[in-house]
Amino acid sequence: MAKNHYEPVLIMHLFIAFTLIIILATITFTRPDIKLADAMQKCNKEDLHTRVGCYKYILERELKNNNNFTYVYKKLIPYTSSLNENLTDLSFHGTNCHVFTHSAGKVLASMYRDRPIEGISLCADNCFQGCATGFVDYILYLQNYSEEETNKMLDLCPSKFSFGCAHGAGHSYFDKYVYNVNLVEDLLENKDNNYLSHVYRSPEIGNLDLAFKGCDKLMKEDQVKSCYDGVTHRIYIVTHLTDHNLTTGMEWCNQSVDYKEKCIERYASVIGIMQAGQYIFSGNEKAFNDFCMDLIRTLGHGIGKKCFKGAGIMIMMVLNSMRVDPSFTDSGNNPVITSTIKHFMSLCKQAKEYSEECYEGMKQYDSTKLLERYLK
Repeated sequence: MAKNHYEPVLIMHLFIAFTLIIILATITFTRPDIKLADAMQKCNKEDLHTRVGCYKYILERELKNNNNFTYVYKKLIPYTSSLNENLTDLSFHGTNCHVFTHSAGKVLASMYRDRPIEGISLCADNCFQGCATGFVDYILYLQNYSEEETNKMLDLCPSKFSFGCAHGAGHSYFDKYVYNVNLVEDLLENKDNNYLSHVYRSPEIGNLDLAFKGCDKLMKEDQVKSCYDGVTHRIYIVTHLTDHNLTTGMEWCNQSVDYKEKCIERYASVIGIMQAGQYIFSGNEKAFNDFCMDLIRTLGHGIGKKCFKGAGIMIMMVLNSMRVDPSFTDSGNNPVITSTIKHFMSLCKQAKEYSEECYEGMKQYDSTKLLERYLK
């Protein structure tokens, strides 16, 4: 049989073509999505009261193309890492990573409204359990804050999300008895001017107590505290959106009949996280120290020092949100991470005689033992 001289050439051409296809496919699937990156960066800098809705919109858009929630979540979350984030863009909700996961929780709640336990199990345990917080917060809103559904949700909440579920419950109790923040956020997302009819005003006396009493139903002490923080976090958000006057929140706490001291104490910590923490990351360490010292002069040493502890918690939130960046390694020998942690630790020194409070806030919320691994 005559040998086909063209066969080796044909095989070689087919091999080259196949190789090119593989290379092009690899480039296609690994190339960053520029449009998506731009959209996420836009959300990262969105107005503080619309940032949650911005992330929620992108999540829902991506889920239309691929309904695998875990895939979409992992695809988007690296864009929110604080490793390469302009820290002056921090939201009053916390880091962008936390806000994004909170939005993800809201999306999951809408998807799994009738199967809440299945839905929350898809949350990831990162960024201060923002997903679990957002899920519980929004699912109870969708269920009209039913007492039965609230108890069921909290009883069946996975233990790894204990903090997030309790914090989300605090948000829900506030919305149920004081002001429905979720309703206003939904109206804002839909550009519905009816949100103007829900403009926040001073709560009726006694309503704030009902929100705190809801938290008291939780069994564990640490869950109760997380729930209280959820209530006072809402106070901060509401007063921030209206008059930007931090003393307004204190006035609300002063109206409480049975929870006045607890409200003020937790609120002092929350404004340390949100306000003092932002002073640190905007590079104004003096303003950070002056702000918390003014709070001590106003509230007294015992409560005012919680401001410094709150700032330490915010530092830890930022450090933990770095972990969602693909370049982050948990090995404990990444020089960039080491120098960043040492820099943030040095910021606590600005608190002078209250620096231990700041360090305590960092250590208390170092659930992944990040400091232990990097500061051996």
